Amino acid sequence: MRQKVIKKLYAARFPIVGTTTSDSDSLTLIKDTQLSPAAQIEDFIEVWIYIAEQATAIDSTANIDEGGQFSATDTTLTVTSSTPILAGDGIQFGVGVTPSGEICRVTSVDDGTTLTIVRGIQGTTATTHENADNIFIIGPALQESARVTDVAFDGSNSQLTIAPGFSASVVSGTNYELHYHFYPKHIEDKINEILENLRRPIYLPLTLVTDGDMESTGVTDWTAAATTGTAPTLAKSTTTGRVLHGRRALSITANSDATNSFAQSASIDVSENRSVFVAADVYITTGDKAKITLRDVTNGADIETAESVATGFVHFEFTAVVPADCEDIQVWLESPVASDVTYWSSVQLLFTNRQVYDYPSALEWSEDFDKIFYYPHGPGLTNTGEDLSFEPFGKPAQIWSPADIIRDETAVVPFRIQLKKGTINKPIFVGGNIDYDVLSADTDTTNAPEDIVVNLTFADMLDAWAQEDISDDKFRAAQVKMAKAENVRRLLAPRMMHFWKPRGRVHGTRGR
Repeated sequence: MRQKVIKKLYAARFPIVGTTTSDSDSLTLIKDTQLSPAAQIEDFIEVWIYIAEQATAIDSTANIDEGGQFSATDTTLTVTSSTPILAGDGIQFGVGVTPSGEICRVTSVDDGTTLTIVRGIQGTTATTHENADNIFIIGPALQESARVTDVAFDGSNSQLTIAPGFSASVVSGTNYELHYHFYPKHIEDKINEILENLRRPIYLPLTLVTDGDMESTGVTDWTAAATTGTAPTLAKSTTTGRVLHGRRALSITANSDATNSFAQSASIDVSENRSVFVAADVYITTGDKAKITLRDVTNGADIETAESVATGFVHFEFTAVVPADCEDIQVWLESPVASDVTYWSSVQLLFTNRQVYDYPSALEWSEDFDKIFYYPHGPGLTNTGEDLSFEPFGKPAQIWSPADIIRDETAVVPFRIQLKKGTINKPIFVGGNIDYDVLSADTDTTNAPEDIVVNLTFADMLDAWAQEDISDDKFRAAQVKMAKAENVRRLLAPRMMHFWKPRGRVHGTRGR
């Protein structure tokens, strides 16, 4: 998205995106043949150069020649030949054709086989390397930036001099961007600001089970266990066709030597004789089986179970009464048979007579709340091996109950949901609206509509440029930029209303 923004912002300039056509052999040079016919020298002075992609490392054909391991503290490296390696080059090591791990910078080359190096650059950590490891030449890291201080146009050697120097010499094939006015990070920050102001719908299962909505990326809230044999492998899956609700599912892969493999939830405090509603949605792979157990932790006994041998998505649902003397309960999600694999999209446990619940952590403010609803399940499954199992999505989603948000914004728990309907006997979901996640790396992705984010960022950067023009008494130029920004927003307005719901508060510190 950043490149799309700068192509709009600097549409009259060339080049905006380039690829180096030869090694620079310097920390402070960019070489690219397309630079020479592009513009006058003055057009490039003070332009920001931004490394948009780290070029693929090149095998130098040299190897470590230490006669033993190269330690993590040593800064003098003996190699089989230093002929292809120059001072300023970044180097990385590997056993095969692909390097990995630590990156170093060569500061000097002596007597043809000795390199003096700086260890652990570009955020890597100095480690021990084996004798005879291959040595690769690698350029500056993604997102490094510097400013142009001089220009030289001379045919194939057209080059830009930059300061400060990059972490390593620029190699041929490095993708870079030219930012003619704004510091590159300013555009990235503005993109994230737009993402935080756009709103997207989300629905989450209301549950007392920690990570029952499976929104956490890891599995630390679940404990793998098996009655006999090796405990199962737990993971979070985002595979299409395995997730019924939300963004991920908990996969439970039973080992071949195990029986009754399961994932235990965290314990939930409960009083005896309390009525509990339990529901879950699971994907069962062909020929496998799934089971859910409400477990009395205090007395070490099962309270209720449901199971299925169907293939595909299955919904479990039941109500049970906690036995006498029980103080803690858990939910066990099971792949009961050796080598079975199941995918659990959600698990809900609610007290049937409770009407106040903590706000889902994914919703940040009380205004984020929209509705309480549920999905009526389909007919029960009746084949052998089925118990309290149903087809999911039997009817359209239905509103469960009106609800209020109890607000105490200075409290440890600032928001709670208060249901206005009595006994819970359905798997309840909370609908709301949240921000899009911000982007921290060029490889990050977003589901936000790209055209809206790009054009709103473009408009905001035009406004910022206009304010700078005003401070320089360039009033006509400022007026043109502000008019362009306003026109961009006006054309986007019909689409933006779907993603931009106003909030009812101002939040922040005094200085920000």
